[in-house]
Amino acid sequence: MGEVDPAFIQDTQHRPELAVIEAEGIPLIDLSSANASNHVSQIADACKNWGFFQVINHGVPSESRRKIEDAARKFFALPLEEKRKVSRDEVNPLGYFDTEHTKNVRDWKEVFDFVVPTPAFIPASPDPDDKELKELTNQWPQYPPELREVCEEYAREMGKLAFKLLGLISLSLGLPENRFNILFEESTNFIRLNHYPPCPIPHLALGVGRHKDSRALTILAQDDVGGLEVKRKTNGEWVRVKPTPDAFIINVGDIIQVWSNDTYESVEHRVTVNSERERFSIPVFFSPGHHVWVKPLEELTKGEKPKYRAYNWGKFFAARRRMYPMASEGRQANPVKHFVLVHGSCHGAWSWYKIVALLKSSGHKVTALDLAASGINPKQVGDLRSISWYFQPLRDFVESLPADERVVLVGHSLGGLAISQAMEKFPEKVSVAVFVTASMPGPTLNISTLNQESLRRQGPLLDSQFTYDNGPNNPPTTFSFGPLFLSLNVYQLSPTEDLALGTVLMRPVRLFIEEDMSNELMLSKKYASVKRVFIISEEDKLGKRDFQLWMIEKNPPDAVKEIKGSDHMVMISKPKELWVHLQAIAEKYS
Repeated sequence: MGEVDPAFIQDTQHRPELAVIEAEGIPLIDLSSANASNHVSQIADACKNWGFFQVINHGVPSESRRKIEDAARKFFALPLEEKRKVSRDEVNPLGYFDTEHTKNVRDWKEVFDFVVPTPAFIPASPDPDDKELKELTNQWPQYPPELREVCEEYAREMGKLAFKLLGLISLSLGLPENRFNILFEESTNFIRLNHYPPCPIPHLALGVGRHKDSRALTILAQDDVGGLEVKRKTNGEWVRVKPTPDAFIINVGDIIQVWSNDTYESVEHRVTVNSERERFSIPVFFSPGHHVWVKPLEELTKGEKPKYRAYNWGKFFAARRRMYPMASEGRQANPVKHFVLVHGSCHGAWSWYKIVALLKSSGHKVTALDLAASGINPKQVGDLRSISWYFQPLRDFVESLPADERVVLVGHSLGGLAISQAMEKFPEKVSVAVFVTASMPGPTLNISTLNQESLRRQGPLLDSQFTYDNGPNNPPTTFSFGPLFLSLNVYQLSPTEDLALGTVLMRPVRLFIEEDMSNELMLSKKYASVKRVFIISEEDKLGKRDFQLWMIEKNPPDAVKEIKGSDHMVMISKPKELWVHLQAIAEKYS
């Protein structure tokens, strides 16, 4: 997996516990004919109380399982360049992938996906009026040569087991044994080969983050290393599913929860990683045909209100792929975009360090710039005679881009002025501009009016400092944030170590005269031709929410997003939320 990337790090509340609770209570059901009379009641209890159970004597030949496990080990042992010859992409969601995300955090694993049966079809788009179908095509590597054959053999055995289990689940709900069968005609099922390499940070990362399965039924084969954890319904504790030789682990997904009108619930689960041993697993995900409308079954809602609206499974799946291109069960990186990040006053490119890591982990190209006399830019604040000089590093960079390249401009705070000038001068090189709680002038909102309104709403600056290089009777020439002001109004929801970092790395910002700013920020139809998105920071105490809304009203962007629980330093207090928004915006407007 290479170096440990910050994108793997789980938020504190979602990190795995050091003390493991093994789930002795997860039912182990013997499917042999000798116990047939108990199967239905055992499955009913398991689905109600856990949402998970294990099965033994299931009828799947152990040789079939051994062969696919051996082939999976051979495939994942290949050099990365060989595995990537069958990588999935934005066109084909099947094959190899190693940068999957769950809940916007990168999973510590690599996968290989294929569909069964073939040919398999899904809607080409989530548009209800679009009847076009898209065929899914499996990609098979040259090595190991037996992979395709053993996978297809295993898939046939899994199909038999799945219909046996669906029949028992149907009976446990008081329905005919074959009630679900017609819903799985032309089904779109897929099988995943998972490989979890040894992880040097098992206390910080997860093989798969917490999630529920969106499909109907999952059948999992795991090796003896283990790592699957289930969230206990009674108290919310994470409990480890102890590996049982030759057993399969079964869980009901969201679709069965809907069909049963919450009689059975899809349960949250995750996968921990091991610092010493690699782990392999093979989940098989079963879902109905793409034409099926998923809704509570009429037989189970007599006398009670359906808890879910009907939705078309195929269109739902297509919508997931549109939101998260290349996605199957997890969220993954979008096709490569070039993000140009511009900092706010007194800050520098360093302030984007979390976003840079996240975007790069998703495969994007990222340029974080220092404006003049900021960060590590060599100019001194006293050297700047015009705001044009302050913006020059961004202007020079955008101008130097190849003629056919368009970037995503992202400006924070005062950086909104810098990207506004770039939009005016180089509209053909900007696919979309994102204002992150940033100053946003425009043809209908000049900089003079914006500055006056900002000053009118400004609160006490506490220990912040001005300098008066032209004498005490003239306007101030520079401004610096004070440590107390930073802690109370700029970084109040950010980690303390980031506040400390910011306090050390701050540089004064030049205060430019209004006439100079107005001359450099005369915005026209060129600026207006660029798509704009404004991201509101809910708890910003520097550019307060009401001021952000005022700018939006006076200079309406194409879209508005909001990040809850974020301070002025959105990229530091809520980096993952901002990362998700930036990728979605880039995808929409590219």
